[in-house]
Amino acid sequence: MDFKNDVNAGGLLNQGDTCYLNNVKQELFQGFREAVERHNTCMDRHLKDLFDELQRRTPSTNTILNKLGIDRVWEQQDAAEFYVKILSQTSEAASQIFHGALTHTTICHNPQCGAQKPADSRFWHLPLSLNDSHSEEYQVVDGIREFFRDSHFSGLDQMYCEECDDKVDATVTCEVKHHPEVLVLLLKRFDFDYRYMRYVKNNRAVIVPVTLNLPENQTYELYAVVDHAGDLRDGHYAATIKSQDDDRWYNFNDGIVSLLSYQPFQVDHTERSHSAYLLFYRKQTSVTPGGRQTSAPIYHGLLNQGATCYLNSLLQVLFMTREFRGAVDRYIMTLRVLLRDLHRHTVDACDIITKLLTTVFEEQEAAEDVQSISFPSMHQASQSQTRCCKCETGRSRESPLWHLPLTLMDSNSEEYSLEDGLKQSLTDQVSCERCCSTIDVITKCEVKHHPEVLVLLLKRFDFNTSNITFVKNNRAVKITRTL
Repeated sequence: MDFKNDVNAGGLLNQGDTCYLNNVKQELFQGFREAVERHNTCMDRHLKDLFDELQRRTPSTNTILNKLGIDRVWEQQDAAEFYVKILSQTSEAASQIFHGALTHTTICHNPQCGAQKPADSRFWHLPLSLNDSHSEEYQVVDGIREFFRDSHFSGLDQMYCEECDDKVDATVTCEVKHHPEVLVLLLKRFDFDYRYMRYVKNNRAVIVPVTLNLPENQTYELYAVVDHAGDLRDGHYAATIKSQDDDRWYNFNDGIVSLLSYQPFQVDHTERSHSAYLLFYRKQTSVTPGGRQTSAPIYHGLLNQGATCYLNSLLQVLFMTREFRGAVDRYIMTLRVLLRDLHRHTVDACDIITKLLTTVFEEQEAAEDVQSISFPSMHQASQSQTRCCKCETGRSRESPLWHLPLTLMDSNSEEYSLEDGLKQSLTDQVSCERCCSTIDVITKCEVKHHPEVLVLLLKRFDFNTSNITFVKNNRAVKITRTL
């Protein structure tokens, strides 16, 4: 749509063929500016504020507690659970430091088949079961070896093979598809005891190595440990972290931070611990670290709001992970500076382009960048329901969305109506498990969560199988002011 008006707003310089990205950012500037400036919907803003305070004094964590929905501060929670919750609410630009990926491949042993089916999965931590070994001490190195050991299934444990359409002997292999910058190991000390019908803690001694080798020959070095002392109901969390400023180990115990009188790993390459719960390993690189700080660094603690030691220990580890702290700062500041400058003049968006693009002279699709730049306030959730037209069997599936895609080919009229596109139900043929055949089904979609900002994607680009290329649909669309 073409509108002309005299407005006091800046534009964005085209860096080559980046008009698609500029338009996405301008839309965010116009309709999303207040949300970015407030940043109440993104964990990054709250973490940045907390990290800034931690460099000056001992702050409280009330804002983080509210963001995580923790009301009962006198009830201790699981540090591993909230490690995942914090990073799940943090921007991808920052949290990707801790994100790894595994590939599990199922291999069919039927001589006439031999199919291999890979499945990728992402992880925040690798869980190691302390009950997998019968020795008095648990070796982390042995746990990693066991985690990546091939699993064989036969007899009553046979697996179903889609190619054979039958149960077969199979092997499942596990490989690292992506090594995270920071590898986190969860020592599973809390297990459910069916005799007493409650969780109990395993206080078994664990041999923790200072360096760790993962498959594909990737080496990691330990830099932080979250410890849990006591039992499940009346325990306490604290963190032991190696400073990147002076290469010495410090203990972070809520509001108290102290230099360890005994510096670990000075005598041997391993340490023995009955309380280690989360182990944080940083990927080793060929980059030579900078010189040690001559003056002793000053670190501050976090106030315990009741029984929030589990949260304090995690936040201190994140704060002391310089890569993560820097990523949070950059993510927040890049967007805020861009939106601030757009108030004044036409700006150069090189910083954001650097985050998203590899080449500026190749035009991309604007819709792809909405997810890359946006925050959770633009996130929506949908629930699709599929009903078989023969047996009436229904299935539902939930999925997160950044925009609703509307296909312009679904209507035969000259003009496409947005309202008709949103009302439409899809009829197609898919396999029905109950009917055991391909049958007509009706698929309807419901909105489970309405976002603050709704984005509609008009699918103008379709693949033409005749010409083997994407073509644009220039069909007229009737746009309504309200939906």
